[in-house]
Amino acid sequence: MKQLAIIGLGPRGLYALENVITQLSQHNKEIQILVFENSKEPGAGHVWQEEQPDSNWINITERALTGLENRPKLHYRNATIEAFPSYHNWCNFTLEPHENDTFPPRKKLGKYLNESFNSNSSEAPGIDFK
Repeated sequence: MKQLAIIGLGPRGLYALENVITQLSQHNKEIQILVFENSKEPGAGHVWQEEQPDSNWINITERALTGLENRPKLHYRNATIEAFPSYHNWCNFTLEPHENDTFPPRKKLGKYLNESFNSNSSEAPGIDFK
C-alpha cells in the first residue's frame, strides 16, 4: 500500500488532507496517510490557536471568507465521513450589503479549522497521527 505523509497540519495541511481523502473516496482508492503535527489544535496551526485574545483579529473581512466551503459527506475505506459546513454556515454569518464589514478574531477561525479537522480525523480510517 502506498503511503503519504503530511508534515504540519495547519490550514494548508488540513486542506491537503481533506482534498486527498475526497479524491481517494471518489476514485475508490486507498493509501496510508501519516500526519505529523505538534500543535494541540490540529487544523488551526500556531497562528489560529484558540488560546489568544479576542483583540487578535484576522486581516480579512468575515464577508470575504467565502473560500472556506463545506465538505460533502464522503465514503472512504468502508467508513462515512460526515459533511462539514462552510465557514459562513458554521458561524451563522449574515451581513446585509449596506452593513459594515467585520473582522473576526483569529481564534474564531482557529476553532472552525480545528472542528473541521476533528470531524475529519475521528472518522477517517487509515490515518495515523504522529
